[in-house]
Amino acid sequence: ISSDIGRSIADISTNMINTNIVKDLRGVMDTGTPIEKEISVEGDRSYLMRIVPYLRHNRAKDGAVVSFVDITDVRQISSTLEAVYNSSTSGIMALKAIRARDGHIADFEFLSANKAALDLLDLTSDVVGKTYNDYYGHVEKSILQTYTHVVEKGEIKVFEYQNSNTSRWFEIVAVKMMDGLVITFNDVTDKKSATERIAKGYEELKIASSELEATNHKLEQSNLDLLQFASVASHDLKEPLRKIQAFGNLLSDRVKNRLDERENNYLNKVVSSSSRMQGLIEDILTLSRLSNNETPFDDVDLNDVVRQIVEDLEVSIREKGAELKIHSLPVVKGIRGQMHQLFQNLISNAIKFNSSNPIVEVAIEKDVTEFAKKLSVDPANYHAIYVQDNGIGFDQRYNEKIFGIFQRLEKTSYEGTGIGLAIVKKIVDNHKGFIKAVSSEGEGARFIILIPKESPHR
Repeated sequence: ISSDIGRSIADISTNMINTNIVKDLRGVMDTGTPIEKEISVEGDRSYLMRIVPYLRHNRAKDGAVVSFVDITDVRQISSTLEAVYNSSTSGIMALKAIRARDGHIADFEFLSANKAALDLLDLTSDVVGKTYNDYYGHVEKSILQTYTHVVEKGEIKVFEYQNSNTSRWFEIVAVKMMDGLVITFNDVTDKKSATERIAKGYEELKIASSELEATNHKLEQSNLDLLQFASVASHDLKEPLRKIQAFGNLLSDRVKNRLDERENNYLNKVVSSSSRMQGLIEDILTLSRLSNNETPFDDVDLNDVVRQIVEDLEVSIREKGAELKIHSLPVVKGIRGQMHQLFQNLISNAIKFNSSNPIVEVAIEKDVTEFAKKLSVDPANYHAIYVQDNGIGFDQRYNEKIFGIFQRLEKTSYEGTGIGLAIVKKIVDNHKGFIKAVSSEGEGARFIILIPKESPHR
């Protein structure tokens, strides 16, 4: 190569050509073999330099041709991809299809694998260049079929796979690349275990729910049978009890002047006990009838209901010197007869369980925010009414117990069957409402009732 040619090339760009170019030119001239290499220059520019021999028409070599292609942008993209490839927490591998003589895919060769892939699969870097058969001794049929489908059909496959060496589960995405594919994958063992635990828990919950449903059905049937028995038994008891009362009263009228004080006391106890028994039977019948939820709801004006109750209790009110303060009440959706029973029980109890002159107040409860909050309901969806008295009250720790059947907190001189407040609670439940009692011994009681404004689905 002449010095003139060297000077001409050097003049192209002193920044682009290093001292090795002269050696490369001589090599191409001597061997006739083209050279292709990347070179970098100041300013972070990259070029693909290609040197080929220059041939005359007679095929004689007469110098060399040097070409430069700016690959800066390509190189930057490649560097970015390489950085992503190496820093990704997802495993990334490139595989090449190995075909048999008949053209079908028999194996796959590992072309490259990033660090995450090596770590996740517990591989070493020497896996690159080897095939599945080389490395594992076999190709799993499921993997071969899936990867073959991707290469042959060009479809993207997303699937889960358990590695036979580590027993870890992976979520894999396989994408065709020329006559091979690229796979990305992540370890989902923990996620899968959690999902399986949830699924197992769900199945166990379904079984428990089914068992509970069956138990509830049996309990409902048992309750229904019990209520039917109570109803039938109560009806059957009414007639002989009526005779006991009738003949007891008749006997008392005829022989009371012939009996001494002790004998009269015995007879009076028989008549009195039969009267209490009649009240108990009536309450049991009332409670059993409340289990029939087929009665349709209607608009019930509580003002009319309470007005009628006051008229019915006129004698008791006069005898006890009771004062009733009845404020304006709402119209509710409900069963009129049950609403009458509810407020009659509360008002009559307020008059009965009082050692002085009863004062009974019935009105709209202004603030039930705390009550509704404990029930996790919106107070705007309910009518709130209270019934308050100045009677004997009760210990607040019994505020739930008092609504049980046959619950009397202590022995008192006050008569009662122990079913009245159970009936109240049952009626409130029938209307999908809520009730609570607030009281202190000797300081009266306040019953707060929430009744839905809309007819509930029963």
